[in-house]
Amino acid sequence: MLIDTVDLRFRSDFVKNLAEEIDLKKIDAIVINHAEEDHCGALAELLALIPGTPIYRTANGVDSINRHHHHPEWNFNIVKTGDSLDIGNGKKLIFIETPMLH
Repeated sequence: MLIDTVDLRFRSDFVKNLAEEIDLKKIDAIVINHAEEDHCGALAELLALIPGTPIYRTANGVDSINRHHHHPEWNFNIVKTGDSLDIGNGKKLIFIETPMLH
């Protein structure tokens, strides 16, 4: 699982450095906290290499990402407060919607 990416200006370095550390195909989920470019600027470049990887966001977050990136074919999974995602070893990521926070 990957939580957020980096600012758009650093997208290529981020993807290159990440690929040097792990096999990108091992990323089985991406959680994006919000759609500003400092959190999802490398998303398009990363998903070009691992298409179909599920992206977890709120409904408003998906709308915002689509306005920035225009990729309706991405595999969005809409979450709301109280939803959870099993991250292995008996641990879960629990989602909490916090609009207008950064």
